Amino acid sequence: MIHQVFGAHPGVIRKAATVLVRAFFMILCAGALAAGCLAQRGSGSMTIVTPGSGQNILYGDVRVDEGKTGDTKPMTFTIVLSMAGGTVIGRQTVGNGQRYRFNDLADGDYDVVVELENRQITRDRVRLYSQPSVGKTDVRHDIELELRPTGVTGKAKPLQFPRTMYTSELMRISNCLSRLRKLRTKRNTINR
Repeated sequence: MIHQVFGAHPGVIRKAATVLVRAFFMILCAGALAAGCLAQRGSGSMTIVTPGSGQNILYGDVRVDEGKTGDTKPMTFTIVLSMAGGTVIGRQTVGNGQRYRFNDLADGDYDVVVELENRQITRDRVRLYSQPSVGKTDVRHDIELELRPTGVTGKAKPLQFPRTMYTSELMRISNCLSRLRKLRTKRNTINR
């Protein structure tokens, strides 16, 4: 009767129905597998921490010991606060002896990164968890750095190692082969 309405052969209708039933069964199995994966996560819900959603405060002083260098150029550091997964929460630019402060942070693990001229100098992990009785936590995390002179002083010595009889023989053979190659190239250039 359906084949008369659609004008198709009954075998084609039966095959199309079989394909639809198989597709429905595959979608049903995929949903069951996804439910099993969600069950492994526990409650099936995922906590997403958004910046500004907490009550914690992270602050600290940046101090740089410039004793070993005579450089008096003022330096500005960029303090980057990111979640442990790498999501950047905020950036602040501070100088030597100044304070940084990040407000309204949710509970969790954070990385405090110090950059100078767009290069990372240090990275510290800070854990913020508020206490239920207090409700919020102020955490002080001071950063102390030491400025060192860069560059190479003195002259570097070549790497030396004692040669054994085996390595000495290999070196002699290598030198002979090198001389032989040079002689062949000279002979080939003369013959041309």
